[in-house]
Amino acid sequence: MTKKPKDASTRVKQIKFTMIIGFSVIIVALTVFISALTMYKTDTVLKAKVGDLTTELTVLLKMNMDRYLDTVETTAALVFAYEDIYKYDATDSGLDDYDALSKEADITKKLFDICVMQNFVDFGIVYSNNHTVGRISSGSEQLFGAELYECAQAMIGNPKIQNGWFSGYNGDFKRIYYVKRLNKHAILLTSLYTLELENVFDHPNNVSDITVRLTNADYVTMYSSSSTDVIGSALPKELRQRITADGSVTVMDEDYLITVNQTDNDWYIICSTKTQAILREKEEMQFYIIIVGIIAGVTAITLGVAFALRLNGRVADTVHALDKKAQIDLLTGIFNKKSFEELTERALSEMKPGNRYALILIDVDNFKHVNDDFGHAYGDKILAQIGKILRKTFREQKDIIGRIGGDEFCVLLKTNNTRHDTFMFHIEERCLRLRDYFHEDVTFQPPDGSARISVSIGVTPVEKTGQHFEDLYRKSDGALYASKHKGKDTYVICNADEDNHTTGGTT
Repeated sequence: MTKKPKDASTRVKQIKFTMIIGFSVIIVALTVFISALTMYKTDTVLKAKVGDLTTELTVLLKMNMDRYLDTVETTAALVFAYEDIYKYDATDSGLDDYDALSKEADITKKLFDICVMQNFVDFGIVYSNNHTVGRISSGSEQLFGAELYECAQAMIGNPKIQNGWFSGYNGDFKRIYYVKRLNKHAILLTSLYTLELENVFDHPNNVSDITVRLTNADYVTMYSSSSTDVIGSALPKELRQRITADGSVTVMDEDYLITVNQTDNDWYIICSTKTQAILREKEEMQFYIIIVGIIAGVTAITLGVAFALRLNGRVADTVHALDKKAQIDLLTGIFNKKSFEELTERALSEMKPGNRYALILIDVDNFKHVNDDFGHAYGDKILAQIGKILRKTFREQKDIIGRIGGDEFCVLLKTNNTRHDTFMFHIEERCLRLRDYFHEDVTFQPPDGSARISVSIGVTPVEKTGQHFEDLYRKSDGALYASKHKGKDTYVICNADEDNHTTGGTT
């Protein structure tokens, strides 16, 4: 009789223990299941979103590259505005020596005027007898030697319009060449350093460890944002074997996320990152979700959802960070070209009667000497200083400040001044202040006193609604060109209704 209560008590304890264990197992299993499901869904969403963002980044870089290539081709096409350039034939045996020298000197001057705003290494004409006119660098002469014309002719990849892009002759990928036939015996040769593409391929380097590469049609690397890549080498095997189709593709597997976009001249822009880098934040959170689930039981389910929401919040932060980086020029901290143009066009469309704006175009004088003599890294420091000076000179909360080229900047100055003379005084005051800050803050001073850098400024006042950025930019660019010819370190203000320059000042 005395054993039964003990047996019943034991069975109750066993049932209670079994229930606790069973309930604990169920809760732990449920928490693990929900955590695993949450992580799986997070993986899917995160991969999809980062995949979309990387694709959009590749498309943006393609647009930048195509715009850059189009700028080079458009500049080269300006040669056809001068009949005496494209019809001249240095191989004509009937040319008088004095007349030939005179004509070639005139051609050289016009070629220089055409490309003065571009950072070209070569911009000259090669004739079938290997005679050259214009700027042909010693590097190109050494690379091609006596076969300069034959090589330029071989670069013509589009026989219909007689032009072409090329890089990699004898394994040299330091330059990118563009050629355009002018006549039967003459080819325009243009080149630029591949290092110049750093400005084209600005991208948010803190998002998912994305590497940006530019390759030719044979997938030979011409540019890479990774310091470990060797320019002129083949695309890494682990990437090339995953790209099974030509043209624009997106590939994602357990190891890599790769997006490919083809430029207008049949080169490839390739963005890649390791899949594990995308999921790094999720893996860090998974450990905490499981621990909290075991300790907190049912509460772990809520915490799991909270952590999932937190992860999604981080994805949203990543999207926001990528969007912000896509708008800002990372070197100078001001708007990049695309964002500046969009914001300016929007501001002009929303301009109200009585408002007065001014489009101020700024170019750094002699900046090419900085890069040539001290290197691009030093030039980048100068550009970063200029970004600070612009933010110091203008009002970031009201004015729109942007970098629209290598050393070219633009500002949309806004004011509510109703008097024309007050408005013009305000513009000149800003130009003078910019000059003073530039002289005070820019640290570049060559030891021999040569090539002192300064700023040339072209301004177009906007005193009526209905204006467009492209028209204002063209007028400001004309004023900037005039300021360059006035001796640099100066500003010129253009008439808002006409293309002539009605007022100006030297700084």
